[in-house]
Amino acid sequence: MPTFSLLTFNCFGVPTPGTSARLKLLAHTLNTLDMSAVCLQEVQSNHNRRVLETSCGSYSSRAYEPFIHAPKGGLLTLSRCTITHSEIIL
Repeated sequence: MPTFSLLTFNCFGVPTPGTSARLKLLAHTLNTLDMSAVCLQEVQSNHNRRVLETSCGSYSSRAYEPFIHAPKGGLLTLSRCTITHSEIIL
């Protein structure tokens, strides 16, 4: 029987010195976990979103609502399952 596992995590992605390195370490850990999807909060810049997307290579699908300087609401979902539709309502 197929299973679905979800991890939700506040990554505290406030852009400060060292944030990219910390997010890359988080991404390395996420890649080793057997999760179907990861919902991240506090992704506070598009740069940090791109760091997470690039570094979380084992998650082929992603969902977020584009906004000026960061994903809308600071929310980013990474998934090993195909995401066919996403909508963020704040």
